[in-house]
Amino acid sequence: MNKLKGIVSGIRSSGELSLVEIKVFEDILTAVVLDHTGIYFAKGKEVHILFKETEVALAVELSGKISLRNKLICRILAIEKGAILTSVKLDYNGLVITSIITTPSAELLALKTESTVTAFVKTNELMLMEDE
Repeated sequence: MNKLKGIVSGIRSSGELSLVEIKVFEDILTAVVLDHTGIYFAKGKEVHILFKETEVALAVELSGKISLRNKLICRILAIEKGAILTSVKLDYNGLVITSIITTPSAELLALKTESTVTAFVKTNELMLMEDE
């Protein structure tokens, strides 16, 4: 499980649904939250952002618009290719996150250690946890 630490920078709510914005370094990530009654969703509070390795999509030299708002510019640290899946270790501002993609996708992207990629995570795939 990937884990980042951030600070809640904004909340938009409608009924029981909230879109929570979290500042991580200079990036703003968003998460959809169904129950926003927890005190840790208050603006200015520190939270942990959790997301599965299999929910991290990668792009190389992406141009144009895309609906995925959670994007992280990363450097590839290591690539472990398997017959079906490939694990890619990424450096995001000194923190290591992992992406697991299909090996044919990794080959199509021609991923190489030390190259730069953009990692994307869908808003509904982020989980928030109160800072401990």
